[in-house]
Amino acid sequence: DHHRPAMMRTMSSAAGVVRAGTPDSLAVLVGLVAFVLSRQLHARKCHGLAAAITAVLAASHVMDCALAARIGIARLVHELRRRRRRWAVEGDAARRGAFDDECTFIVGPEAIDRNAHMNNARYVRAANVARRALLLRTGIADVLAQDAPRARAEERTPLNLVIVSQVIRYRRELRLCQRYAVRSTIRWWEEPSTLFVEHRFVTRAGTAEQFVNAVQLVRYRLVG
Repeated sequence: DHHRPAMMRTMSSAAGVVRAGTPDSLAVLVGLVAFVLSRQLHARKCHGLAAAITAVLAASHVMDCALAARIGIARLVHELRRRRRRWAVEGDAARRGAFDDECTFIVGPEAIDRNAHMNNARYVRAANVARRALLLRTGIADVLAQDAPRARAEERTPLNLVIVSQVIRYRRELRLCQRYAVRSTIRWWEEPSTLFVEHRFVTRAGTAEQFVNAVQLVRYRLVG
């Protein structure tokens, strides 16, 4: 097969990318292999199978946009509740404190790295979504949003929370399709402008077998 040498070179290059440890190494490898395989299938007139492989690959990468979409949806729901004076103190939220929140996730294929578990950077991204939900629930996000028009009128920098440091401890890996919860808590406020938020990544939440797979501590600073 005259395509085989080129395919082997491409896969060898992809393996080199993975060994280099780039953040999206698995995505690069999968993309290259799928591209080469699709060309092989098209050459053999297996167009349906090639389309199926392309669709699976595209779906996996589209799912990577789920975190960003989740942030937007959470903000929209919060605004609708706020306008109806229905704050998020319903259902499970009523059993939590005023400075706590919980978000659930499932490990998707886009989050898996070459070690067949959730990539370490994905913990930080999931915590970012959970932290935004926490800021909405506590009303901190509303305070920041309300300051923006006043800041423009006064020609000053609006209030904002920025991350100045964060540390995470990994205790047990998360595998493909595994469900987990991120429990977020405002631990303390250090005067005049420092906020500490803790995230616990919990599997089998709410059961006797629940386990804290990772713990992240984030230090915020209020600027503006």
